[in-house]
Amino acid sequence: MVETRVERQVAQTLAEDGKRAGWTGQRERTYVAYAVPALLILFVVTIVPTLFLFGTSLTNLNPSKPGTLRFIGLQNYLLLLQQDRFWNSIWVQVRLSFWTVSLQLLIGLGIALLLNSRLRFLELVRSLFIIPMVLPPVVVAIIWKVLFVPNISPINWALSLAGIQGPAWLVHPFWALFAIIVAETWEWFPFTMLMLLAALQMMPEEPLEAA
Repeated sequence: MVETRVERQVAQTLAEDGKRAGWTGQRERTYVAYAVPALLILFVVTIVPTLFLFGTSLTNLNPSKPGTLRFIGLQNYLLLLQQDRFWNSIWVQVRLSFWTVSLQLLIGLGIALLLNSRLRFLELVRSLFIIPMVLPPVVVAIIWKVLFVPNISPINWALSLAGIQGPAWLVHPFWALFAIIVAETWEWFPFTMLMLLAALQMMPEEPLEAA
């Protein structure tokens, strides 16, 4: 009688383990079934073009002067390192990254602190801060191009009312970089704001009240 009861318990435990293993395997197969199409698209859209571009960079390919394609190794990269335009573009990208990341962090943190205060008015206008991020990049580019074209720019018009002549924003290198920094910061600071706001709202209130 005792052995029969023990055998039943063992059989029941094995059956439960089998069901659990079957459920785990089914869940893993479901994950794989959903992940494989995305990985295939990523491979075709991103990895294959990257490998193709890297391969062509090791040849003498010149779209403007088609000819015999031959392998030249790292000559293109060595020639690139000798170009002043390349190093200038690196310096411009460093300045662009520094200012956009810094401004997005500062503005995002400031607005996140305001929204975390749970004021009724800020809760009503919270969605307005997300609008720049959800706009398509083409729309953002058109908006800021209109704002920075001197002939139709509202910014230059406002400056003219104050007796200030607005610069050619998109012509001069300094002002062009400034315009890109402003547009990039405006478009992507909501992402930083949402991340910081989520972190602030996850913090327990007791240490904050004690502080």
